Amino acid sequence: MREALVTTVNAALDDDPRTALVLAEISARHFGRAAARHPGRVITSASANRP
Repeated sequence: MREALVTTVNAALDDDPRTALVLAEISARHFGRAAARHPGRVITSASANRP
């Protein structure tokens, strides 16, 4: 299922300049290609898990 999500999001970023992706640091490794191709639209946020 994760691979299907990565494939779908990558295609959306390639096809539609209105698409952006905000992801958690833990997921960033799956979207390296997308981040390289669309640096202004793939944003990695800090973890929200704080005590």
